[in-house]
This record gives sequence, C-alpha cells and structure tokens, in this order.
Amino acid sequence: MRVLYLIGGSGRLYGSEMVALNLLKQLSDRVDFIVITSCYGDINKYCEKNKIENYVVNTSFYVYKKEENKVVDFFKHKYRLINAEFKMICAVKKIGKIIDFNTVDIIHSNLSRDLLGAKLSSIYKVPHIWYIQEMYKSHYQLSFLKKNQLDYMNDHSQQFIAISNTVANDWINNGILKEKVTTVYNGIEVKKIQIAKHNNNKVKLVMLGEVCEAKGQYHIIKAIARLNQKDRNNIQFDIFGNGQNGYLEEITALINENNLQEIVKLKGYSDNMADLLQEYDIGINNSRGEGFGLSTAEFMCAGLCVMCADRGANVELVKNNINGIIFQYGNINDIAFQLSELMNNKQKLVQLGYTASEEARTKYSSEIMAENVERVYKSWLRTK
Repeated sequence: MRVLYLIGGSGRLYGSEMVALNLLKQLSDRVDFIVITSCYGDINKYCEKNKIENYVVNTSFYVYKKEENKVVDFFKHKYRLINAEFKMICAVKKIGKIIDFNTVDIIHSNLSRDLLGAKLSSIYKVPHIWYIQEMYKSHYQLSFLKKNQLDYMNDHSQQFIAISNTVANDWINNGILKEKVTTVYNGIEVKKIQIAKHNNNKVKLVMLGEVCEAKGQYHIIKAIARLNQKDRNNIQFDIFGNGQNGYLEEITALINENNLQEIVKLKGYSDNMADLLQEYDIGINNSRGEGFGLSTAEFMCAGLCVMCADRGANVELVKNNINGIIFQYGNINDIAFQLSELMNNKQKLVQLGYTASEEARTKYSSEIMAENVERVYKSWLRTK
C-alpha cells in the first residue's frame, strides 16, 4: 500500500505534526509512505534518517483571521486567496513531476485547512483521507478563504478522520457529511512516558505546546498571582514551547508585574518531555477549543493530575474529580481556587493522576491510533 502523506505545519513537532510522526513510526514498516511537508523540519529529518521518501513543497493554508474593518478584511481576504491559489497551482505542478500517481493508493491530508490533497485527489482520481485535527473555528478563530469551502471538502474527500467525538460533532453540525466521518483518537508514545514521582518539595505545574493566546497561558499566570502567599511559596510553574513574539512579551510583562519571576519560567521548546513529565505534579490545558489535546493525554499517561478548561475535547478526555479537574475557561478565580484545593490535598492530586494514567495507557497509544488509521486506508483500497 502506497500512501501520499501531506503533513503541512511549521516544521516543529507540535500537535498535528507529532501525530503524523507517531503514525509514521507505527506504520512505515507496512505502509510505503511518500511524505510532503510545507517546510523543512523535524518530520523531514526523521524521514531521511529512516529512508522514507519525502519532499518539501511550499503551500498556503486556506484560512485567515478576519479583520474588523470590512474594507481591510475584503482586501486581506482577496490577497490571501490569490496567494493560496497561486501556490496551489505551483505545488500541484511540482508534485506531478516528482510522483507517479499510478503507484499511489491513498492520499492522506493531515490538516483540514490544507486543500492540496483534495486538489490532487480530484486530478489523479486517488481516494482522499482527510484528518480533522481542530475545532471548526473556536480554537484559533480563523475563517475559510474559499467560497463554500465545506462543500468543497465534502466533494473532495472519501473519508474524514476526526481526532475526537467533540471534533466530529462540531464539524458535522457545521456541514461536514456525517456519513463520511469516523473518529480515531490521537496516539502518544505511551511506553516512553515515565510515571510521575510526586516527591517534589513544591507543587510543580507544567504546560506544553505553542505559547499563544489560544492556549491560554496568560489565564494560568493571572490565577497564580491571585493565590495567597502560602500557596505562592509552594508552587512552581514551567511553560514549555516556542511562542508568538507579541504574546510572549505580554505574559512576560504579567510575570514581572506580579513578581513571579522565581515561580513562573518560560522554558522554550523541548524534545525531551517524555522524560521531563515525571518531575511534575499537575499538567494544565487551558486551550480555548482543544480538538483532542496531546499534552492532556501525555499528562494523564504520566500520572500527573490534569487541570483542564471546560472547552473542546477537554471534557471528553477528563471527567471532573474522577481522572482530573475541570475549571471554567477564563474564570481566573475558579482556576486559582481549583489549583489551591489540589495543592493542599496531595492525596487527591496523586489519586486523580493514578486514575488518569490507567485510562490513558489503554486508550491513547500510538499503536491503537495506527491500527485504526490503517483500517481506514484498507477500506478505501477495496473501493479504488
């Protein structure tokens, strides 16, 4: 089976690209992948090391952030659409020269905002499998570039794979054809993640992922600033991930304003989190509209007590006071209260983490994800 895998992304192993890497690791011994990324990065390095055919083909996503000014928005939309269409033409032409589509069985697009796979499927009549890895609009609050883009997606995909039931229902409610949607939970490398020790002198909190407004690090810092002095003296909060410059400046200013320099640390990107998680007690996901939450699954797997906002798929993975804690998104007082409660009840913190680990290790492994994706591939081989 030969699969053209269009991964896209920033080149760093965040979210969707980590999912793609885990899928490559699990299936490349029985699936002949051709990988295309939109920029050179960690996926290409892995492919080169493991002799997986791969190329870099520059494209633009068919989404943009609307402007409040209608005139500015009109011209911004037109410019972005023309740019995306031009890059699409160039990408299709380049890929047509380097790949023999008579040998390709499946085209797999890794992102809903990337229309390249749909175009190639239409031209070469190859079944197209489309991953849906984010909420319809709520997470990054982006709008489609193409008119009737959902109709285009329905017409140019044989199967959509949603990464959670929350994502599936969200897109179905907005127009994706229900009969084309199946759910496959994202997978993590369970065997690499060590169980948390919970033997710290202070309660150690951690957040993973891109440092940006949609991920909500700002809310957590504000909540820590509202803790009483006793709790503040007993807490450490580490934020891992690269970030957007303006947002980094904003949260750095918040840290300085509240004299939290010794409590809150911006650690930058790390590719060693599987080993580092065991050093923490609480993992936090405060995303505005999480489609699945790889970091949530990783926290659970490591036996951290997970604190999640009541948005997106967080409430699908975490059940309040059973395998974690759910707080009200944007409610700083609630976040501070829930955090203080956990800090002063270590037994509860450890028990919630233990329950979460037992569940995550049986539900969210990359092996299970790969088996389910392979099953989807094979179902379309029979109909080609």
